[in-house]
Amino acid sequence: MRLAAVLRRSAAAAAAAAVASPSAYSYSYRLAPNASIASISTASSLTILPSKLSQNISPKRNCHFHAPSPDTNIFNMAASTAAPPATQNESRWFRLNPNVKPSHYDLLIKSDIEDLTFSGVVTIHLDIIEDTDEIEFNASRLRLSKALLASDALKTQSNTITTLSVDAKHERASVKTAGAKLPKGSKATLTIAFGAEITNSMMGYYRATWEHEGKKGFYALTQFEPTSARRAFPLWDEPAVKATYTITMIHRSDTVALSNMPVKSTRAIALAEQTKLLRAGELELGDEEKKTDGKTEGKTEGTTSSSASNEWSITAFETTPKVSSYLVAWANGPFKYLEASYTTIKTGRKVPLRIYTTPEYIHQAQLALDVKVKALPVYEEVFDLEYPLPKLDTLVASDFDAGAMEN
Repeated sequence: MRLAAVLRRSAAAAAAAAVASPSAYSYSYRLAPNASIASISTASSLTILPSKLSQNISPKRNCHFHAPSPDTNIFNMAASTAAPPATQNESRWFRLNPNVKPSHYDLLIKSDIEDLTFSGVVTIHLDIIEDTDEIEFNASRLRLSKALLASDALKTQSNTITTLSVDAKHERASVKTAGAKLPKGSKATLTIAFGAEITNSMMGYYRATWEHEGKKGFYALTQFEPTSARRAFPLWDEPAVKATYTITMIHRSDTVALSNMPVKSTRAIALAEQTKLLRAGELELGDEEKKTDGKTEGKTEGTTSSSASNEWSITAFETTPKVSSYLVAWANGPFKYLEASYTTIKTGRKVPLRIYTTPEYIHQAQLALDVKVKALPVYEEVFDLEYPLPKLDTLVASDFDAGAMEN
């Protein structure tokens, strides 16, 4: 017998473990006969499913759950396959120097799914843990074109490319202060401009394909677990290093932008203003009267009224809770959606629920939405904790090769 099961960690389980997790991908599996069903859950605001909502996924990607044989000793098996502990020198190359910790990221991404490129600028707010004149961060397969380090303690700013060095082998880069060290206990900001191609690697910010009624195209989405966020933007890409994120996306006006948190505002943006934002790292969206409320009820959230592909929009999202880097998520494409809502039992708060797909799969999305509506109240009752985030979106992905993940 074949069953389609959506495996997801519940919001309550994540909250009980004191882990903020505003993004999750869920998977549909074909279960083997007599297999036991494991329950996996997470607090999530953007879920991603393989594209065959009402069917099994392709044979090469099917996962079969088999009950272990009676003589299987899982403890011995774990012990025999465990890797030896890393030496201090080895750990130095995959752990960043703990002399600096990020507290917040202001991230601006320009996504071009026609040219299959993306560029951006990130301003990282830093706490200086120890006196230092060098700051290390993760970056992989990115073009780093500018770095600006500012510190109130030093009363100086440096904007010299020569202070930026890249270690491609170990997927990291570093900047050095122009003069004195950054003192312990002080704060600084590091602004970095970057860019790359949108590849089909299924890691970082990658592309997927859609086809509907004779039309073909691309959309793009993220897969960061465990350490692929560094392929999309410079950051401290270690699960233990948590921070908040404010994400803003520039995208073609006939596409939809999605991220972990709800849309705060969307408006049209000219190419000249895009250039200014990407060069300066200034994330202000402009005058209030030029903004539009992003909480629309129609089928075009995250877009403007124009559908011309040479016109652009800028969409700002609310700030995330403090999360690990691999939980950050965004997507851009010609998405459609179905919508419902869930009212929490404990406080009566209304949580919007949506299933996003490319055009060819929207007719299969109703079942997934119905399951979501019914599952959340059960989770809340069982764990006595309500879903903690302001929305729960699900994005159906056609090109998606992760076995089990949360972002």
